[in-house]
Amino acid sequence: MQKRVLLLNPPSPFLWDQAVFPSLSLLYLAASLEEWGHEVKVVDLGLDDNWDHFDPHVIGITGLTPHIPFLKEYVPALKRLHPDAKIIVGGPHFTNAPQDARRLGADEVCVGDGEPAVLRSVMAPHLPVRRGVVNIDEWPRPARHLIDLHRYHYMVGGERGTPILTSRGCPFACRYCSKGMGTRPARYLALDRVEEELSELRVKGFGGLQVYDDEVNISTKRLVAVARLFNVYGFKWRAFVRSNLFTRRQAEAMADNGCVEVCCGVESGSDEILQAVDKKATVADATRMVQVAREVGLRVKAFLILGLPGESEETAAATREWLLRVRPDDFDIAVFTPYPGSHIHAHPTWYDINIEGSYWDVPYFHKGTPGQYKVVVSTSALSALRIQELRDEIEFQVRNELGLKQLGGE
Repeated sequence: MQKRVLLLNPPSPFLWDQAVFPSLSLLYLAASLEEWGHEVKVVDLGLDDNWDHFDPHVIGITGLTPHIPFLKEYVPALKRLHPDAKIIVGGPHFTNAPQDARRLGADEVCVGDGEPAVLRSVMAPHLPVRRGVVNIDEWPRPARHLIDLHRYHYMVGGERGTPILTSRGCPFACRYCSKGMGTRPARYLALDRVEEELSELRVKGFGGLQVYDDEVNISTKRLVAVARLFNVYGFKWRAFVRSNLFTRRQAEAMADNGCVEVCCGVESGSDEILQAVDKKATVADATRMVQVAREVGLRVKAFLILGLPGESEETAAATREWLLRVRPDDFDIAVFTPYPGSHIHAHPTWYDINIEGSYWDVPYFHKGTPGQYKVVVSTSALSALRIQELRDEIEFQVRNELGLKQLGGE
């Protein structure tokens, strides 16, 4: 039986700008449902809340941990608005904390890859938990035709950009990561499938790509092959890399094939901190990564976290010193927020981390508008307030000394 399925992306008011990228995860789900003959509507609640004249049989909602306070109000409202519709929740938070679906009042929860889980939920009788793991080559590419991609705005190398995934998964198990307790090897999309998406995006008028693979440089051979494909279609692109795997050959392959920027989770300027969270990378790795990228003409954006296990005045100063010494082209410095699925969230006392409050009541977001971060952790050396102060001080001082635009404000 054909069903009408409404897929919702929750609003993210904690972000500075909600209209940067569409939800690829929902577009993957939509493509699978359409392939089986279902009628699908995708709505991004960060942009609008209009699905007039669409009476769904099933409502699917994706969610991150910062969305929980919103979903706590929104799921019951949806049940009142569509009392006969089955409500399914899924996404990263519910993969790690499926029990929260019942607390929200959802009818079912999808765990893991969404495509098979949602299909079974839409097509089969009631079952509280649906689990899915996919061979990503067997499922259709994202149903980008269901949304107006041009409502989103992002520039890459002077070209209008949009996201793409060429792989899923990360083989590492950093203790702060919400994937750290469910790590799987990376699964790579076949190159002909990647090429189909590139051709489609070119037709839609895009010349820039944000490559959303967890780490694009896990395999050098794979990276070189994908980079060459991007170049064949004339894309400018940026991607995430691991510093300890980054090589001169990788950097040259990226720079020679249209890459304009690499982004790296440096996390801290202290090896003590990196060892405590099992990063499997060092400060020297991060420094070398910046140097190699710079030598071939790639911009570097460094991502750092303040408030990780063992954080102190001294380790925060080491992070500040690394930024001022190595001088990446740009950086983000977030406050550590332990999400379900991370080893630290499961065992905070093992790591000398104190978690204040609950994600049910306080929006747990690690990245947002500067000056509006909510710090929910403290260490034996630093209070939550001091972590907040240090984050803001480092942000302001380093941006000032590196000549980078200050963020935040009205």
